[in-house]
Amino acid sequence: MAKRDYYQVLGVSRSGSADEIRKAHRKLVRQYHPDVNKNNASATEKFKEIQELSSDELQTKKRELRQESLHLRLQQQSGQLEQPSRLRLLRRQVAQLETVLAERAQKAGSK
Repeated sequence: MAKRDYYQVLGVSRSGSADEIRKAHRKLVRQYHPDVNKNNASATEKFKEIQELSSDELQTKKRELRQESLHLRLQQQSGQLEQPSRLRLLRRQVAQLETVLAERAQKAGSK
């Protein structure tokens, strides 16, 4: 199966705000949730696809944050870092993403 664009599935533009993306994701999850569509296999498949794409998007975001964090650490080591608070913020965001991904993996493993 070819990878689908997360933003296309959600129906938002790539330049959409985080709030718009979150709202679109929640709307689709509610619409296709297996508890709402008990006997609808296509809705369950759509729900799984949305969740999988969401996890993929989080992994991509985590990679980007790690790259930026590495760049800032290199700047810090060379004495060129102008905003040390940005590095702390990036570390916190990476930790939050790792927590969300770990929770999702745990839920998927328990099912």
